[in-house]
Amino acid sequence: MTPDEQTLYFFAFRYALPRQTYALSLVSNLILERVNDFEDWQLRDMIGEIELSWEWNKDIHPIDRKAQRFFRDRLRDTLLERSVKQAASQMRASRCKEAAGMPKARYLYSFDEEGDHPQFYFSSVDEALEDARKKADGEATVYIWKEERLELCVIGEEVIEGMRRQMDEEGLDEDYLESPEQSALDELSDMLTKAFQAWADKHGYDKSVAYGTNAERYDLKTGRLVLE
Repeated sequence: MTPDEQTLYFFAFRYALPRQTYALSLVSNLILERVNDFEDWQLRDMIGEIELSWEWNKDIHPIDRKAQRFFRDRLRDTLLERSVKQAASQMRASRCKEAAGMPKARYLYSFDEEGDHPQFYFSSVDEALEDARKKADGEATVYIWKEERLELCVIGEEVIEGMRRQMDEEGLDEDYLESPEQSALDELSDMLTKAFQAWADKHGYDKSVAYGTNAERYDLKTGRLVLE
């Protein structure tokens, strides 16, 4: 769904909200059919519009209020489901990092903040400073980064969502594998991650990505942090 289409859906919702149940039911059903095409903030905006209308209008007919509450609750359920999936993905990513083991801290440095021509790797900040003093060419300060490593994992839910999007594009029933057990999803993630790791080993690809984070500027003479 394009941003323009999302905007049209939202304005249709705002138009239908204060009107009779039929109008809101028609629009809400269309939105719920494509709810996964909307961002979280858009769903929150619609929930806010419904609850704000209750504050403004105390004379809403019970049938209309019931339809509004049903739509609001479905939007809330969608947001909750997304939050649970995101939390589960973060937990799995954490488990991937734990399974790979916690490597010793490593540091790299560069004489400019952009990290051009970095020198690496060093087991401590002091070791990086010592090397930088030897290679400095008039520089008074140096930027030191701590290496972080992203362990690459395959998330089972994302694979299934990709399959469901394919089915949706073909006009097929996308209820396929709509609500697998979390234990089954974890099993799928583990199996796919192991398959990826074996494939990476076979073809010589990295199974993780290293990058520098938390750059700090040090005075080469004193070895102390430079406070901006």
